[in-house]
Amino acid sequence: MFSSSPVDYRVWRSDNHSFQDMGAFSNEGINMSLEGHSPELLISSAITASLFPTMGVQPFLGHGFTDHNEQWGEHRVAILSYGLWERSFGDDPNIVGRQVHLGGELYTIVGVMPREFRFFKRPVTIWTPMAFAPHDDMNTRSNHFVWVVGRLKPGVTPQQADTDLNVIAARIAKEFPENAGLSVRTQSIRENLAGNVRPALLAIFGAVLFVLLVACVNLANLLLTRAAAREKEFAVRSAMGASRGRLVRQFVNESMLIAILGGAAGVLLGAELLKMVTAVLPATFPTVQTVRLDPYVLGFTAVLALGSVLLFGVVPAVEASRTDPQQALHESSRSSTQGRRTRRFRHGLIIAEMALATSLLAGAGLLIKSFSHLQHQDFGFEAQHLLSFSLPLDSVKYPKPEKAVVFIQQVIARAQQLPGVAAIGMVNTLPLGYGMGWGKNISGEGFPPMHTMADVPTVQFNLISADYFKAMGARLQAGRAFATSDTAMSQPVAIVNEAFARRFYPNQNVVGKTIRLLPPPELIPPRPPDQPPEALAPYRTVVGVVADLKNNNANEPADPEVFAPFTQFDGEGWGNGPMFAVRTEREPASVASAIRSAVAELDAQQPLADVRPMTELLERSVAQSRFNALLLGIFAAMALLLAAIGIYGVISYGVSTRTQEIGLRMALGADRRSVVSMVLRESIKVTALGLLGGLLLALALTRLITSLLFGVDAVDGTVYAAVSLVLLGSALLASLLPARRASALEPMQALRAE
Repeated sequence: MFSSSPVDYRVWRSDNHSFQDMGAFSNEGINMSLEGHSPELLISSAITASLFPTMGVQPFLGHGFTDHNEQWGEHRVAILSYGLWERSFGDDPNIVGRQVHLGGELYTIVGVMPREFRFFKRPVTIWTPMAFAPHDDMNTRSNHFVWVVGRLKPGVTPQQADTDLNVIAARIAKEFPENAGLSVRTQSIRENLAGNVRPALLAIFGAVLFVLLVACVNLANLLLTRAAAREKEFAVRSAMGASRGRLVRQFVNESMLIAILGGAAGVLLGAELLKMVTAVLPATFPTVQTVRLDPYVLGFTAVLALGSVLLFGVVPAVEASRTDPQQALHESSRSSTQGRRTRRFRHGLIIAEMALATSLLAGAGLLIKSFSHLQHQDFGFEAQHLLSFSLPLDSVKYPKPEKAVVFIQQVIARAQQLPGVAAIGMVNTLPLGYGMGWGKNISGEGFPPMHTMADVPTVQFNLISADYFKAMGARLQAGRAFATSDTAMSQPVAIVNEAFARRFYPNQNVVGKTIRLLPPPELIPPRPPDQPPEALAPYRTVVGVVADLKNNNANEPADPEVFAPFTQFDGEGWGNGPMFAVRTEREPASVASAIRSAVAELDAQQPLADVRPMTELLERSVAQSRFNALLLGIFAAMALLLAAIGIYGVISYGVSTRTQEIGLRMALGADRRSVVSMVLRESIKVTALGLLGGLLLALALTRLITSLLFGVDAVDGTVYAAVSLVLLGSALLASLLPARRASALEPMQALRAE
């Protein structure tokens, strides 16, 4: 998968030698009107006829598109998603051939996609053919907005495909200078779907593995303790002729029962936890709708449970089978089993357990601190008491921007009069990437020389109304804001953000500079003679600088951005899906219905879409980071709990095997405080070694999650210090009960104990 212009896509498809076939798509929005229903904005996708065959899918009702449908005038056909067919058309089996109003035009439904079909990342509900009207500016090499999907030929590698396509790209660039500097890098569908979630998934998988290892270490310690307690039993069996292999098999068979019961309990618990996890999964998480316990997951769980018990149960079984029957039958079971080697081995397991828990806690601590920084950073606007919505305009009703501008002005004027509305502003794209964004070439006064298109920088571009910054609560840093006097008849003006000023005019006053949202004149390709003259973007004077509004992901710095009055639109990137920001004097939800009514008074067929408080969009932008921190925090807490249980078990067992020693010490004058200190020293020694190993492991592993961090270094001293204190505190608490029990022993009873 890669992005392209429609014109270049056709060349890729016809001239490549690496793909069986290619298809292309472009996601957008389209209004659907059904009799008896309110107008509804659908997430749609314009696709080529070859896309679904390339993907290996077809409608389960009706048929797909044909090449004929890609001709303008023959394009008014549509394919429904299963969900839309079920929800809006009552899963009518005779839906094929039925007509529906889309974008103000009548379309014929020709197919319905299968229930299980998912269209990449977006929840697309309807597909239409990718067709362009004659002389449509979008059908040029200057607009890269379509995504190309191809199926490789057998035996062709992605690297070979990249080479093939880049040879074609170089040939196109030689013929068409506007393509100079463009190259192609393919991406697998799996890689595209995982996207920036892939590092998080790997981190979560690593956390699960660490928790499993901690649990297995605890299991090994438990089985060692159980083997020690049954040492005399094994000695008797051995004395009666049981072979070492038979003793090991018996122990492993008994361990299998633990695996079966534990695995079954884990599946039941996992099914319940899955409901909780999917409830907090970000909406952008890939294939979130299909997360479930299936036979593959259950089979993996069974193999993992049995394999873990077998692997970690063999060591105690072998240890128990090594018992010398004569020694075990002539000495007390406890004193005979507490050899130095066994004790060191158990302590080694606890050290490993503590090291794993430490590294997990360090990773969770870094993600939690990162999420805190992400959530409390300066987004450049005030999200409280801010309502957002989009106004998808029909291209048939509003074929030209001039007519849409008049309607938007009417909406703004009507909304400003509503009770509870302090300010309202229109924009192409809201902060954090909500809306239809435009990337534009930029040139201007004082820019360095540009010799090819590869030298031309790009910026984000937004058309806005005069009160947009006021509605957003954005801070003007220099110059002035737009005014109602900035019209199509006045001097074209622009406001730039701080990122623009830093990049293109460092240590200069950008106010008063002249810029243009085009390459330099000498690099603008001539218009083909068979096409009408193209409206070129005007030269604009910068009149203000606004503080950076986050215009990408929340964890990325703002890109350079140019704002222009929407009333001065002049061939620079109009979109019939404007977004609005409404500053309210009360709860945003209480104003939404009034705005909807005001729009309906102007046009009863005009839908409002994506009506939600800006705080909700803000929460969405950090949802992935919150999920990462939450899940890794839960796993770290589980590892800490298991480690504390492991320490308690080892120290408690150590106390029980040293009962006579403790009794002798107390009989010789040792007080209870010294006994407690002796037990705690052993615990602290084991914990300190595990903590040291864990910190070293964390230093190595936390660098792998650097891409998930925001405003936090992978080696954060405060996080590591906090983790150390938590681990030491947990270990001391876990050891306190065995220590107090040891100090409460009566010397005479302890000396008589076996």
